[in-house]
Amino acid sequence: MRADLDGSGSVDADDLRAFQQFFGKVVATCPEAAVADLNGDGVVDLKDFALLRLALKLPKRIQGDLNHDGKVNEHDLRIFQQFYGQLVAHCPEAKIADLNHDGIVNHLDLGILRKAITP
Repeated sequence: MRADLDGSGSVDADDLRAFQQFFGKVVATCPEAAVADLNGDGVVDLKDFALLRLALKLPKRIQGDLNHDGKVNEHDLRIFQQFYGQLVAHCPEAKIADLNHDGIVNHLDLGILRKAITP
């Protein structure tokens, strides 16, 4: 099972945690990230997360829950930071962090994210 990142025999929250530690990594400079590069393109990104999400059968997205783990927390903030200042037109992957859907990831989206953060 390709999405079973920790080799436990099932795809679960532990695999999601493993994926989070490799998100944004390039396999060429971080070979251990290869386990999370589910589509084999050399980068652990949102495309890989989409594959993991399918395997996890996660519920519908909560606004601000950028990693789809069912809560809005510091992990989502880290993902948001990667896209801050990006135009969705120039970086389609930034769409996940454009919470108000205005085409740019900025302070307005950060405000939405901050209100959604759960302790």
